[in-house]
Amino acid sequence: MTQPLFATIFGDDWQSLPPVMHKHYANRAHHNDETVAEGVMIVKSSFLGRLLSPLFRRSGTLVPYEGEGIPATVRFLTRAADDSFTLERSFRFPHKKPYVFCSTMQPQGGAEIIEFTRLGFGWHMRYGWDGRKVTLTHRCYVMRLFGKNLRVPLEWLGGTTYAEETPIDDRSFAMKMDMHHKYFGHVFSYSGTFTVTKVTA
Repeated sequence: MTQPLFATIFGDDWQSLPPVMHKHYANRAHHNDETVAEGVMIVKSSFLGRLLSPLFRRSGTLVPYEGEGIPATVRFLTRAADDSFTLERSFRFPHKKPYVFCSTMQPQGGAEIIEFTRLGFGWHMRYGWDGRKVTLTHRCYVMRLFGKNLRVPLEWLGGTTYAEETPIDDRSFAMKMDMHHKYFGHVFSYSGTFTVTKVTA
């Protein structure tokens, strides 16, 4: 049986992950697999985050609105053609059309992944498991140009990014993502709880 894509990324920690994380990360590389999680989120921006929101919208990066109790659906997709892992996020803010943004996560070897948005901007991160939660730790930002990933020092503008996912039970987990600037503090964050509702792997 083919191992999930993230079994390699988590390495020796894969077997230690709780059942909900095995469901969450069940997709296999080079297979047409889909996992769906439904949740409710809080989205917050600082003054700097609101200034950056037009950039978020144009680049297909993050969410340009704020709110609490926001229903959200995340689809995790792999395809037979390659080893990429696509996240399709849909946020349903009141009185607005659903806001959808997609990103593609590409393994870089070991526990490292780059998450790319549609314009080629990427967040290079390292996955880990500390025995209680999954951590996504900032390495750098990159831009894909002419087939190469070039490091871009955008930490001065938007700060660094960190995310984590904490198991709740065998089907549910809590998550949060935070952008934090060295000098200006909180820039942008979203958090919420999700239930895995579909696994086709």
